[in-house]
Amino acid sequence: MRAILFVFVLATFSSTPSFATPQKFKVGDDEFTVDAPKGWQIQRDFFFPVGIVSPDNKDESRTVIGITPSGTADTEGVFENANKDITPYVEGREEWLDENGGKSISFDPYEKLQWKGIEAAHVLGFRYELGDGKFHSKSYYILCNGARFIHIKTLVNAKYESDHHDEIERTVKSFQCSGKTVAQVGAKK
Repeated sequence: MRAILFVFVLATFSSTPSFATPQKFKVGDDEFTVDAPKGWQIQRDFFFPVGIVSPDNKDESRTVIGITPSGTADTEGVFENANKDITPYVEGREEWLDENGGKSISFDPYEKLQWKGIEAAHVLGFRYELGDGKFHSKSYYILCNGARFIHIKTLVNAKYESDHHDEIERTVKSFQCSGKTVAQVGAKK
């Protein structure tokens, strides 16, 4: 019995992804930190202002987490009054797929998530076929410090989604706005 328990514990810890020290970034007026999995590359100003890219998968595809500060503030309260109707999102993705010869498989329902230091992230996603591959893309819309929008996009080849799920989730949820949190900003009033 002890041997079975030891193997279970060893398998659990050996499959847990390891992470590097949190990285600090400044893009325009926006500052944030995020943890990247060890062995993943940080790319600046390639497809995204900040990209976190997995090592090559067996078929040379890579999983990508892109972070794009919008450089804009939510002066109209759009974030607060987010429209949970995903129709415009679906129409935009369908149009993009039509232009690129792909087809949609499914759309994730709208979610509003919270994690330590983040008051809310509005999340949408979809699965699609393009070329010879199937992919899952998610968009996280985060409001930093009660004012500035950040967009985090994840893209993974469906073949590797289960392999990279924990790393993607932990990386996204490690995202922290620099400065005061939304709750702290609201408490000052």
